[in-house]
Amino acid sequence: MVEAPPARAEQYTVVLKGLATLAESYFYDGRIDDAVHVVTCAQQLADASDILPQDLAALLICAGSIYAWRGSLITGDYDLSLTLLHRAEQLAGVTHDQLLLACALDMLGSAYYKQAMTLAEADFERPLSYFQHALTLRETAHDQHGICESLFHIGLIAERKRQYDAALRAFDTVYTTAKHHHYHGAVAEAARHLGFAHLRTGAFDQALACFQEARLLLEAMGQHIFLPFAELSVGEVFAMQQQWEQAEQHYHRAYALAQTMQIKRATVQIVYSLGEVCEAQNHADQAYAYYETAYDLATAIHFKLGMIMCSAKLQGRPQ
Repeated sequence: MVEAPPARAEQYTVVLKGLATLAESYFYDGRIDDAVHVVTCAQQLADASDILPQDLAALLICAGSIYAWRGSLITGDYDLSLTLLHRAEQLAGVTHDQLLLACALDMLGSAYYKQAMTLAEADFERPLSYFQHALTLRETAHDQHGICESLFHIGLIAERKRQYDAALRAFDTVYTTAKHHHYHGAVAEAARHLGFAHLRTGAFDQALACFQEARLLLEAMGQHIFLPFAELSVGEVFAMQQQWEQAEQHYHRAYALAQTMQIKRATVQIVYSLGEVCEAQNHADQAYAYYETAYDLATAIHFKLGMIMCSAKLQGRPQ
């Protein structure tokens, strides 16, 4: 007896999930253009009338996330990301799938947070409201992985507001929960920001241990796109201890990774840090050359926070 073929909607479910997974694999490998190409093709497929709304919403969340990261790391543009994620939010609401809606809300908050960081805005209330709504839905559903994600994002907001005790509590909770459940990505994120908390208190050994744990986890998971930032963080520990040679080694390693993947925001931050190392060693000409390079690149990608930091350094240049 010949088996009946699966319904088109089911076939589309499989195809779209596969394309989303492929796009994410390209993204984590640092191949953002390839990731964008895949989600663009998937969106063309998703125009078909047989697509289930929950499958379309899931695809839009994936695409919106990738476009938001591209805005943060390369282009400075968030319009398409926000359009896709708001549409995903609407579709998820229609499906009455609370976890899908929570995912859309959290990704919307993340996109608005990245935009605020790019534009050097101090108002994080809009992304915070999305994160808090997502957290409530996830707590109701006892979705531990989702809870870790939203709580981590809430910790980021607290960190940006300099509410460091609240941020530390959030990151500690995420780290402990994620460790218990083997959510390696969440562990890496929380470890990195626990490292920043240790840096602020001058606990350099603990900071280094956190940053190295985050880097090793990223490498193990194949999340190469975040390795330039991981190397940069390790370098910062050595720089703060005036161990300039070790700091430069990590900065140059971070720079090589960022250049390979064309992660321009990372390049801005790394070149700025190289300038600070030179400035601290009284190599003024080389330091200001680094600051000028970082400023020009920050300007090109509309990274206003980077522009402000570099501009402040350049204004202090002796005439």
